[in-house]
Amino acid sequence: MMSTLLEYIARTADLSFTKEPFNAADNLIVSKLSYMPFEHVVSDDLTAKPVPYHEVANRMFAFNDNKFVSLGVAFDETVSMYSMTLANTRRYKETRVVGCAAVDQTGPAVQFGAQTYLLPDDTAVIVFRGTNDSIFGWKEDLDIMARGGIPSYKLAMDYFETAAAQFPSHKLILCGHSKGGHLALYVALTVDPALRARLVGVYNNDGPGFDTYRLFHTPAYKELLPVYHHYLPDASLVGLMLAHDEDYKVIKSSVQLNGIDQHDVTTWQIDGTEIMEAENGLTDVGKMINVVMREIVLSVNERQKEVLDAVMNTLVAGTEQATLAGLMANLIPSVRGAVKAWVGLPRKDRMTFLGVFWNAGGYLMDTFKVVKFPKTITTYHGQALLRRTWNMSKSH
Repeated sequence: MMSTLLEYIARTADLSFTKEPFNAADNLIVSKLSYMPFEHVVSDDLTAKPVPYHEVANRMFAFNDNKFVSLGVAFDETVSMYSMTLANTRRYKETRVVGCAAVDQTGPAVQFGAQTYLLPDDTAVIVFRGTNDSIFGWKEDLDIMARGGIPSYKLAMDYFETAAAQFPSHKLILCGHSKGGHLALYVALTVDPALRARLVGVYNNDGPGFDTYRLFHTPAYKELLPVYHHYLPDASLVGLMLAHDEDYKVIKSSVQLNGIDQHDVTTWQIDGTEIMEAENGLTDVGKMINVVMREIVLSVNERQKEVLDAVMNTLVAGTEQATLAGLMANLIPSVRGAVKAWVGLPRKDRMTFLGVFWNAGGYLMDTFKVVKFPKTITTYHGQALLRRTWNMSKSH
């Protein structure tokens, strides 16, 4: 029976994890909780004494002056409300929390967060935070392609290895939403095989791909498939960005034809303990994004990546803001600062930067023809590649 995440929480409130083990719906819950800045009330030390979840939630509520607070432009107060709702359930009262880490800095851009949930059945659920309200977090997302690697990779790997060593007898699960799902997959694919073998679940919730397809052609990826769970909403935007795997489940969202709103896991529909699958796979919009992003990944050269990185660094600095909330509150001066920074760039770099997006527009028009008229014979550039991607998209 279809239900919302809140209905799932109510239905399982009195069920211990020893009776109803961690599942796909719980993965959505902890992935959403990862955006809560529990690092303000729980040490980042994984060797510290774990704190019962209900105590963590109450500490956080007190830290926020006993109010439900917004976490910025991207996340309203519902995340805070979820955290307190869970504190009143037996299921999460039995859960302990440890190692609430966060790193936010510039030069290079870094926005990283991680939390570990210890379940009563000796399972350690390690959750990586997705992109929050930090502008530098969004810049780090771009660096996945522009730099071919981000500082959060090492932070995530170090965190996971420390957690695995601290809880040697625990089963291990990795989770994350958006960039958090991306980091969970990265760690699972690149960690030592002995640690990979301890993973009983890896959940990637609408996380973006990598700068190349290399990792999906490794023995590690094949080893991971039995425990790998990759979810995309049917009009996904973020999850189809860059070089991603094709082993995903297209799920049903209560929001139609809007990949940004569908990115919110609270819109995803639950069927029992599983996430409900969409009947018709990706929408045409999702298919088009899938093809266009594949074209961009395979066509952007190293020089263009360097320019993308340099230009975005300049534009971000020009806004003189650290968060999206600050940007929106100071929109006019921020835009003026970015425009001034843009004008000050070398003309060659500006043309190269615009060329990447001009090409993307061309790919979008070509892809529209393939998606809407797949049997039509056309002669545009990249036809063979686009048709292959379209055929793979149809299978999902």
